Amino acid sequence: MKEFIEKQIVSYEKVSEKKHDLKACMLVKKVAPVSVAAHLEIRPGAFLEKINKKPASKVDLVTLKGKHRYLFYFPDKREQWELTTNGIPLGIELERTNEAILDDFENGRANPDDLVVIWERGNWALLEKASYQGMYWGRSWLQKILALIGLKSYYVDPALLLYAAALYEQGKHELAMIKIEEYEKYYAQYWTTNFHALIDFYYAQEDLRKGEIEQGVSLLQRSYQYHPYDRVLKQMKSLGYNYSPTHRWQGNPFSLDYKLPLCEGKGEESLSQNISQMKYPQVFILCFLATYRANGPYNEFMLEYIRYQKYFSDFIAGMHIITMEKQRPQDRPDWFVGEDYARGQELPFHVLHDIEGKITYAVDLSHSPFFLILDQEGKVIHEGSWNELELWSLLARK
Repeated sequence: MKEFIEKQIVSYEKVSEKKHDLKACMLVKKVAPVSVAAHLEIRPGAFLEKINKKPASKVDLVTLKGKHRYLFYFPDKREQWELTTNGIPLGIELERTNEAILDDFENGRANPDDLVVIWERGNWALLEKASYQGMYWGRSWLQKILALIGLKSYYVDPALLLYAAALYEQGKHELAMIKIEEYEKYYAQYWTTNFHALIDFYYAQEDLRKGEIEQGVSLLQRSYQYHPYDRVLKQMKSLGYNYSPTHRWQGNPFSLDYKLPLCEGKGEESLSQNISQMKYPQVFILCFLATYRANGPYNEFMLEYIRYQKYFSDFIAGMHIITMEKQRPQDRPDWFVGEDYARGQELPFHVLHDIEGKITYAVDLSHSPFFLILDQEGKVIHEGSWNELELWSLLARK
């Protein structure tokens, strides 16, 4: 792996320190233990300031071609280093800075996933301010007018939920729960399971506050199954419950062979046929969407899949995307940007229709998208979510 990693690096050198604009930076949250980033001793807490001389928070890595030039700032050393690579994913998980998030919400560029980042950091005053901006002012002029006259139409995103979370954390429990119940009743059905996890988390807080420990812990467990937030796991441990998520499939052969029809076009795909054509150390991806045809996290993954195939095509043999819903929702073309681009590039994947849900229900997924990664023998070597950190971990396996 060391030789492979070193071939991806064109140069890495210290540069003279300049001013740092935190609105333009991305924060390094996690680093894969074996990766380009780890090899260069890039650690969590570093700032990625620029990519190809442009603000890192404004760059879409999927669209970049050729060599990538990164400018990192290490606050503990007060040093800047410039890294040039062939474009391969570095093996890092990035988050936007508080300054960048608030700037976007104040200027009408609202993204509810950014609010979750602030929630995970525990900055309640900032979360209240940014989510309030998202609820009322991160909208079109028509939505702003609807907000001012009290109509609920302006709420159609999780800003309401995160605003309630901020209120709850600052002691306004009753008002917060009213808003959480409103979000659950009217809007939760339109959003993904990471937001459902937050609903259960705060219902759990109410039960725990009332001394109903068993019910509270049960809701915390369900919250963690919806999405593995570190804060949820830490609270369960603090209550004396050493909860570990069940990995039903990992380490075992995937026993559910199937032959399913394509969602788009004619024909069908067989899992066993694909596995039989693989060689070590290739992997095959199963991506389960359940009752979604697509969603926001799926689109983000498909955009990343394009990058993975560009640099790891010898490693990733292909992918089946399995859904119970054949038809695309006409009002969400933004969920299919990655899929359509990948199909235009003729990358190896197929979207399959699990008509009666037999495979989906048998897998028993807790969120969407849900991934199983299979080796050349059909054994599950990874289960759950998947990003470039897990990709590098699988590359490093013996």
